Amino acid sequence: FVRNDARAGLADALVRTRLLRVPMCVEERVNLLRAGFLQRKLHEFRRSLLKSTIDQQRAVRRVRDHIITYGDVCRAHTRVCGELVRLGFWDDRLEDIQVWWTSASFNCYGWYQGDIHIPAISGARLSDLLMGRRTRLTDVLRHEWAHALADHWPELIRTKRFERAFGGDYESGKRISEFDPTEHLTRYASTSACEDFAEVFHFYLRHRGRLSTGLASKPVIVRKWDFIRWMASRIDRRR
Repeated sequence: FVRNDARAGLADALVRTRLLRVPMCVEERVNLLRAGFLQRKLHEFRRSLLKSTIDQQRAVRRVRDHIITYGDVCRAHTRVCGELVRLGFWDDRLEDIQVWWTSASFNCYGWYQGDIHIPAISGARLSDLLMGRRTRLTDVLRHEWAHALADHWPELIRTKRFERAFGGDYESGKRISEFDPTEHLTRYASTSACEDFAEVFHFYLRHRGRLSTGLASKPVIVRKWDFIRWMASRIDRRR
């Protein structure tokens, strides 16, 4: 009987324990759920706040990347001048050309009245910002030095050789043909023979005169590239 009473007492104790703990388990679960919910919400808030901060930083950086500083111009110009020297384009005729950094301009940009002008803020830069593009300052300078070179070496530019290579007169300013990736390196190059020349020249400097395998299979571009190489050899020979 003692044994049975002990078992009965143990059973009663277990039942009482369960009855007492059932409300506590529900309450604890509710509290845990609330705590978990609040923790998740707090984590989501922190993530959204961090993402918002990162997005703001990126937006500020994107705007800053499209504003050119005086230091940017100095570094880019030093690099491009070094390329002009190494590839044989530099000579005494270019010595007097100045590169000016200005605060802001929407019309005085690039090769203008015998010098190169680079504004800190320009219509072209704002367009790049709105369209999500980014143009290298070194490429801008390479392009503008092409126009400077053309103006200082007219005996090489105003020739039949140039017209055969670029399909028209440098001074015409007329569109020669619609954009064709087998003939033009950029869309802007298709606007006129002079811009086509400047774009090929800027690629020539950027790639140190070496034509890539992909471009070497395009005869029209090869012909333009050969003109730039011929031009370098003529200038280098006359120094």
